Amino acid sequence: MAVSTPANPAPGARARTDGGFTLMESIISIGIVSCLLVMVLNTLGSQVKGRRVRASRWQAEALAHSLLAEIVQSPYKDPDETPSFGTEGAESDATRSDFDDVDDYDGLSVQDTTSVGATYTITASVYYVEVSAPDSAVSYPTFFKRLDVTVSSPFLSRPITLSHLFSYWSR
Repeated sequence: MAVSTPANPAPGARARTDGGFTLMESIISIGIVSCLLVMVLNTLGSQVKGRRVRASRWQAEALAHSLLAEIVQSPYKDPDETPSFGTEGAESDATRSDFDDVDDYDGLSVQDTTSVGATYTITASVYYVEVSAPDSAVSYPTFFKRLDVTVSSPFLSRPITLSHLFSYWSR
């Protein structure tokens, strides 16, 4: 096929051949492909971050349920009839296995590092409540105690909190 050239080309102009891309076309193509690549990578990055957040949330919920299940096995009232709230005597220096009632867990704070690349802080708060207002702590003994187990991690936008209401008559 013969290459056609204009009859009167401009002075200094080169004749264009149909055999390839110009430099400008190549630069524009690279720019378009680069923009598409950035969009795809941003989408994939968001998906990976979303998976990490969901996995952290599931792990935090599992840790909270685990501690809650442990505490629920404890009696409402201290078997030794000790009137104080919280750990008593030797329990303050002991491990959780030495806790003998629900309120011994008040103020518990532990770090869980069993997950790869993540540290979870697990805290427990126990306080007296009235059955008519279980969300509000009272300063005097009642027949109801509320337990809040909270798990936090840098990967969570907000901590996970599970609550349980104990009754004097439940055990």
